[in-house]
Amino acid sequence: MIERMVMDLPSQEFALIHPINPVTEMMPPEEFIDRDDILRYLEEWFRNIASRRSRSKALISPRRMGKTAVLDRLVNVMFWRDYGVVPFYFKVKREETTLREFTEEYIEAFFQYFMGYILKDPSIVINKYKLKDLAGLDVAIDEGDSYGDGRIRIIDIVREQIEMFLRYKDTRDARLLWEEAITYPERIAVLTGMKVAVIIDEFQDMKSYIYDAEDVNTVVPGRDMPTDLTATYDRMSQSTHAPMLVSGSAVTMIFRTVMGGPLGGRFTVKKLGPLSIADGAELAKTILAGRGIPISDELALYLSELVGGHPYYVYCVANTEGPFETFATRSEIEAAVEWELQNGVIGGFWSTHFMNYENTINDDPDPGIGKRIIYYLLKYQGRTVEEMEIANSLGITPEVVARKLQKLSEADLVERVGPYSYRGLTDKMLARYIYQVYGKYVEDVDRKQVRIPVTEDLSKGRYLELQVENLLYKFHGQKVDGRLFGREGEFVLPVIIQAYDTVVKAESEREYQVDAIAVYRTVAGMSAWVAECKNRTRPMGKQEVEKLEAAAAAIKAEKQLADVILWFVSTGGFTKEAINLIWKRGYLWSGRNEINELIRFFGGKVMVPGPDDE
Repeated sequence: MIERMVMDLPSQEFALIHPINPVTEMMPPEEFIDRDDILRYLEEWFRNIASRRSRSKALISPRRMGKTAVLDRLVNVMFWRDYGVVPFYFKVKREETTLREFTEEYIEAFFQYFMGYILKDPSIVINKYKLKDLAGLDVAIDEGDSYGDGRIRIIDIVREQIEMFLRYKDTRDARLLWEEAITYPERIAVLTGMKVAVIIDEFQDMKSYIYDAEDVNTVVPGRDMPTDLTATYDRMSQSTHAPMLVSGSAVTMIFRTVMGGPLGGRFTVKKLGPLSIADGAELAKTILAGRGIPISDELALYLSELVGGHPYYVYCVANTEGPFETFATRSEIEAAVEWELQNGVIGGFWSTHFMNYENTINDDPDPGIGKRIIYYLLKYQGRTVEEMEIANSLGITPEVVARKLQKLSEADLVERVGPYSYRGLTDKMLARYIYQVYGKYVEDVDRKQVRIPVTEDLSKGRYLELQVENLLYKFHGQKVDGRLFGREGEFVLPVIIQAYDTVVKAESEREYQVDAIAVYRTVAGMSAWVAECKNRTRPMGKQEVEKLEAAAAAIKAEKQLADVILWFVSTGGFTKEAINLIWKRGYLWSGRNEINELIRFFGGKVMVPGPDDE
């Protein structure tokens, strides 16, 4: 029996609990910073497979967002959970192979995971046992194992199925063999009662690298086309005994694969975005600490904000090979980000991406038109833009704009959000890369309309808001000391569904900026926490309490909420009038010490910086 290593902190809910796991994770454990929300979502999907209540899902994210790291961790944690669901994890390689070779590799991986899970022996997966070895595996069941007889029965069934596959694998047509192989997870699940989660990373690559040929060396580029194996899952993707979780980083391609053609309507889509700014700061601090380079909490937050919390960019900047020995000022961090974009890995990553999609991006009768459209999109960073608006602005026909935006979507530079609308460049480093590379081609575009900041005007107040929003997202029914919220005794946190900031209008048409809002379900219906945050030496006053009251009333009416909880956070304390009103109304309140204690409770290392003087 492998020793269990128990992690009892809330932030380590999905920490590795065994010293040996079936998947070797490429990311060091200390750098796997808070993906608990997506892992919790996927664990619920996983657990519900046992009762056949889960359907197939697709996890989609841009490249280098940490999607594979999430799947690696999911499989390693689920391997040891006793849900009666076998995690079958297959990573599609980007190398040409024959259909027969691919089929044998696929079915071998399935049986490795199945036998490994039943016997709770990850070495079966790690050592890549061959089918004949699995069929002859000497299994010893402890006499005191109350489930021993059941395991022996399951193993006997699996051995029989392996032997059946070995008997006909060399004589059956490769295509028929594959179509038989993909039914095995469901077949074994039905025969044994053990459900299966079929998890395939980079699913869209099953369109591009597998050839129905006897020898891959005989394949002639341009003449022989790869076979599309994704389409063969049209039935298996509907299985409730062995539903699928597929992932892809070629966002448009994987989206089309699972939402159209033979698989259309069979998958629900979950998108994986960047880390929160606070978690990105924790990643930066962790990496720099490993290099022996100190960085303050405030500057770690600043670094994360500059790159939008993107884990890959944080990693690149914190590990920069540029001439930077310290990260002690904002200007040094800005210089490191700029160096990585100009000379380092970030610039190289996007340069390679543009080269890989060169024909797609620049396939225009007039190359200048495409470059103008790309550059002009910088106006719309993170916002939705209509085809007609760009056409009118640049004096180009709508047909040309539509064709170009479709190409840019295929290259994963913009996101299609409607029949004639796209979301512009949301990636800060991509936007700056395009500004540098394409800006010289578009003298006729009004540059005053385009803002690519090298620095950001980030106040300590903003950092407090980011930390509070991030804390809200981590609330998942935990029990904490009530004094952290100005209450006595034990306090139970809600299970938050979504957290963000927002602007609302009251009946007076006055706009209110709400620093953080988090939505959750109650018996009475949807409810929310709303927060007012002040990081300054001056205490929060009664007027600021009343301001949030008005905003909360507007939110409750606008979103038709059952209840709204008000939470006041002030690092400079509260005036007597404010605290009397907070007590009278029964609101929640926290100071800087309480917020930092909450951050530590959830395993965070980046604290709220000291308040701004006013």
